[in-house]
Amino acid sequence: MKINSLTFNITNENGDSVENTYISTGVTISANFNVGSAAATDMDISDTAANTFRILDAVYNSSYKFIGNIHITNTLNSDIQFMKTTNVHLFSGETLYFPSGKTDNFLTAAVTNGSTSISVDADPTNDFSVGDKVYLGTGIILGKISAMDSESDPETITFESAITQYVPSGARLYKSNPL
Repeated sequence: MKINSLTFNITNENGDSVENTYISTGVTISANFNVGSAAATDMDISDTAANTFRILDAVYNSSYKFIGNIHITNTLNSDIQFMKTTNVHLFSGETLYFPSGKTDNFLTAAVTNGSTSISVDADPTNDFSVGDKVYLGTGIILGKISAMDSESDPETITFESAITQYVPSGARLYKSNPL
């Protein structure tokens, strides 16, 4: 038998996410959603807070259970979409959370397979140091930082090795694995 893929969550001995601290987004769900909901449909959230989320962001519920990764946000309608169906029930009025490793720094341009540097929207030295690993909201490591340039426009981060996948513009950077 050939296995084509595996899907699993890495947890601690209590079944909780390895990431152990969370930051409130200040955004709440506007309706109830059962497990398996809203992967390809818009999920209403409070106010015009959809601009709080970025593509690939890891999002957790008020019990700090992983909901999923953001696929798209609609700032006009205050909607978000997850990449896959939700992993937990969501209740109207429930607050959404980010893992504590999130930064407010994101890619200003898409990154292609084989690139060794990325352009970011803010001074990377505020979030990272040379030698740090940079993660995406999906838990994928972009690379280990070899150099940063906060004087150029846009600012850049250079990695020790080439990036091995395409990453869309606007993806948030994380200081630790968010999953």
